[in-house]
Amino acid sequence: MRKRLQLKPKTKVTVSTRIRLVIIVSSFAIVVAVGFILYYQFGDVEDSLANQENVLPDFNYRKKLTYAKDIVKGNEVLLNFPVLINLTDPDLRAANRGGKIIHPKGYDIRFTKADGKSVLPAQVESFNANTGEINVWVVLDTLSSKSNNLLYMYYSNAIIKNELANVLWSDNVKGVWHCNGDLNAKNNRKLKATTIGTAEAKGKIGAGRLFSSAAKNCASFDYSEELDIKGDFTLSAWIYLNEKGREQVIVSNQGDRPGGYRLFINKNNELAVDFINTAGKRLSTSGVEGAEKLELNRWYFVAGVYNSKLNQLQTYVDGIFDKSLSLSDAPANTSASLQIGRNQFDEDSYFNGILDEIKITAATRTQSWLATEFYNQIAPKTLFSLGATEDLNMSADARLRNKQAMGENNKQDLKNQDKANNQQAKKLNGASGSPNAVSSSAEIIQARLNNIKRVAKENDKAQN
Repeated sequence: MRKRLQLKPKTKVTVSTRIRLVIIVSSFAIVVAVGFILYYQFGDVEDSLANQENVLPDFNYRKKLTYAKDIVKGNEVLLNFPVLINLTDPDLRAANRGGKIIHPKGYDIRFTKADGKSVLPAQVESFNANTGEINVWVVLDTLSSKSNNLLYMYYSNAIIKNELANVLWSDNVKGVWHCNGDLNAKNNRKLKATTIGTAEAKGKIGAGRLFSSAAKNCASFDYSEELDIKGDFTLSAWIYLNEKGREQVIVSNQGDRPGGYRLFINKNNELAVDFINTAGKRLSTSGVEGAEKLELNRWYFVAGVYNSKLNQLQTYVDGIFDKSLSLSDAPANTSASLQIGRNQFDEDSYFNGILDEIKITAATRTQSWLATEFYNQIAPKTLFSLGATEDLNMSADARLRNKQAMGENNKQDLKNQDKANNQQAKKLNGASGSPNAVSSSAEIIQARLNNIKRVAKENDKAQN
């Protein structure tokens, strides 16, 4: 009889245990992997993606933004420096114009540090929903040739309804005037202007304000203790002269009593800065020789500085040192109101030309700071570059909110279009009083074509 092959019980038990362990471990690994994939694809992105990467919640997209390291002029480390960023990108058009921006004023655009989550203070100066061009001021806490030159730009967010709280300009910046649309200050204090004349003109950055000396154009502001600076100060602006050979005031808070400062062009076509001391004496760089002669029909970035440490008044033209006056005194306090475009009690001091980006700062700005400002503001298009679009894979709820917001924007656009069509129909029918109804689809189409041409012409004019 043939003997059967038999395995020892001990051997059988050992093999069975190993197989079971392998099966259990493999099954657990598969479950974990499948669960991770399902959660990553369908779970709450605000939880999953935000934990994997440093991203801002509720935004659809972001792009890396790098800037040229040679933006800084000099070896100084500049703190809380507001850089001007100019970008044109198809994604930055309005969502109902083929882009991805939801807020009608472009407020759903944010900038962060390189970590992707530390939001930087920013202020949108201008936003073109049709072209995707934006001018925006962003404060970098540190700017130097050695600092990290990477930022992130986030965009497309239906939750955002308002601009960032205006913390862009530090406390020592007492007044900022972008000259876009009006002459109200755009810094934290939002000083309201009483304007006599002026008109919108093409500025150095976006729009500027045209001042006519013949029409005595100017802007005045109620007295403010904030603007009554008795220590270090920097007065700066972009100017475009339409006249030479006489004194023209850019900004001044001097009155008929001691005190106050002034930035102006003297009768020799030179930049000058001065202040009045407690004795009523005017201390001015106007009589200092060797200053640059300013020409007509070109832009200049001008600045006047009082430096109490050096006991000097200084002027700068296009970020380059111009001249200085040594002294041993300081500005006296004044009760006069601030004036843009004139000295309050001097009828011959009205400015004739275009002003843009006027700024009053209760601090001394160095040549490195002013030269960096000049370089940044003459070449904001070339100093910054955008990377590829990063889709942040938002949750279904967030995407639904964005879609609903886009729908509301579309409804508003349709209302605006209907209003424009009705106005155009009135013109086509020569109506006065009750308008005739638009009687045919051909007339509607013609009205819309005319309206589109008008809008395109206005956009071209705004761009030029």
